Amino acid sequence: MCVNPVLVFGLLLQPTVNASSQILIYLLKGGPDKVRNKLWHVVDVRDLAEAPQASGRHICAPHVISVRDLLGLLKSKYPDYPCITKVSICDRDHPAPMISEKLKKLGWSCRPLEETIADTVEFCQQAGFLVDLDGEAPCRFLPLFNKI
Repeated sequence: MCVNPVLVFGLLLQPTVNASSQILIYLLKGGPDKVRNKLWHVVDVRDLAEAPQASGRHICAPHVISVRDLLGLLKSKYPDYPCITKVSICDRDHPAPMISEKLKKLGWSCRPLEETIADTVEFCQQAGFLVDLDGEAPCRFLPLFNKI
């Protein structure tokens, strides 16, 4: 079976930040870069690990959220972080969302998006990924994410 995940949030096994978590960190810490208001398809790494055994290809994208909505969610849950500003978000057309129906038909279920984000932010806090160090360069948004 081939499971095709999208942005994978949640607890990390490695001591460094993965590309998916960099998006949340950038939105929370803020920075000088523009971010396109695109739809992000999100899955929790724990749900991905619990995908059922089956044959074929399966999209694992249970949650869909725009950058603007994700920023609103983060600001409401974590008001002490500086976050990017709404003017940093450029408008963009939203393509049709991907769905995980094939996996759901196999009995797969997933955590709520809010739980996934809360657990990811808590992990990043504990790992020190959200701390600014004196003399550190500003947090940057990976240009690749605006090209996808």
